[in-house]
Amino acid sequence: MTGTVQEYLAHATKKAGDALIVAFDRIPEDKQNWSPMGARSAVDQLAECAMLSGGAGDIISGKLDMKNFDFAKFQQAKTELCQDVNALKELVQTNVGLAVKTIEETQSSDLDKMHDMPWGPINTQDLIGYAYWNLSYHEGQINYIASMLEKQS
Repeated sequence: MTGTVQEYLAHATKKAGDALIVAFDRIPEDKQNWSPMGARSAVDQLAECAMLSGGAGDIISGKLDMKNFDFAKFQQAKTELCQDVNALKELVQTNVGLAVKTIEETQSSDLDKMHDMPWGPINTQDLIGYAYWNLSYHEGQINYIASMLEKQS
């Protein structure tokens, strides 16, 4: 592999953010809140990605203390974001841009630095890879919802 892990992750994260929006746009407007068999809707997943994509920089810098993460507050904010899909898609793009900037600015000497998270410690290298992983994971879920809806048509 040529280049740094940061260069790879910055490129992959940007690409994953774009692919997530493409996947979401496959969902008809009247089905964006549809939750197949009680699973999460496409818009709910998009809101999660919007919220979580921009947070790595705040965690790395120490501005965001994840040890005291308020999951109920997170859920409420996510529900509110789902009310305006166009603003939500813009937020995805903005926060993916923040994630890419954080990844690009991460120094190789900081990749092993540990950060406390609600589920346990995580190093910076894994933390800067989280946005890419989460965006890709939810792109797959949203594409699956789209494929189910296409089969119903």
